[in-house]
Amino acid sequence: MTVFKQWLIRPATLADMTDAYPIHLACDVADYGTSFISYAGLQALWQSATVRLSTESWVVTTPAGRIVSYALTNYEAAAHGVISVYVPPALRSQGLGTHLLGLAEAQLTQTPGAIAECRVADANGAAQHVLARAGYVRQRGYVRMAIDLTRPAPDAILAQPTGQPPLVITPFLPGQDEAAVYRAHEAAFLDAYDHVPTTFAEWSAGHVANAGFDPGLCFVGRAEGEIAGLIMGWRRGANGWIGPVAVTRAYRGRGLALALVQRLFTAFSDEGITHVGLSVDAANRTGANRVYARAGMQPTQTYATYTKSAAVVNG
Repeated sequence: MTVFKQWLIRPATLADMTDAYPIHLACDVADYGTSFISYAGLQALWQSATVRLSTESWVVTTPAGRIVSYALTNYEAAAHGVISVYVPPALRSQGLGTHLLGLAEAQLTQTPGAIAECRVADANGAAQHVLARAGYVRQRGYVRMAIDLTRPAPDAILAQPTGQPPLVITPFLPGQDEAAVYRAHEAAFLDAYDHVPTTFAEWSAGHVANAGFDPGLCFVGRAEGEIAGLIMGWRRGANGWIGPVAVTRAYRGRGLALALVQRLFTAFSDEGITHVGLSVDAANRTGANRVYARAGMQPTQTYATYTKSAAVVNG
């Protein structure tokens, strides 16, 4: 345990989830206007193999033990750590976020060649200032989009993929599709700006082996037995979140992405979920933004990624 000003800082434990979750929500609402993280979703992240909770997470408490802030690093790849710092608006501009960022960076440097990444809402000018002073460089802008499924979409007619060979959308088959879906995912995102290549084990930990994974919210596009595309959805409390939407290069331009999105909307609706969101690269080269707009999704907020290499962290 360490001391910073009037606060105490220690590693997080799963028992801290009850107090950390409202802080996460408060930060999301302040920065994005809403939150797409559920208690179960946050719990799945904390329990994930990509988060080293005992060594790379921190909770900030009052002397009486009340948790007021937290931070953690999520390794989306072996040497790519995404640092998330959650300081509620009432405690911002007191140096707490800067201090937590420093603690995370100090641990990150123990991974050779590591890259530190932070994701910050464009509305959070204070956090952008902290990152700039710490030597982070803005890399890419992203757009959060959302849809209310109780309202009819502009393009309400269900899309049907075109061309040959025929494309058929089917449910994901647990125990059978994992390896093929992984390969299709990696191939589809190979030319994406922000793609970090992962091993099958790393991909599985963040997707199909994640405690929050629901195969009923995952669909694949098949062409003569080959996986041509995929989409994964997640339940986040009362809301739905769309994870990867991927179509391999050979099958693009045939309407598969829109059909996958609409199929997932139907699955969400069947589960009583009416508010669905996603995040997309603002400069996406495959036209994904236009696909989501055709499906009826609207931009809600923007954010950006900022990165720093471990060599820079070390100074």
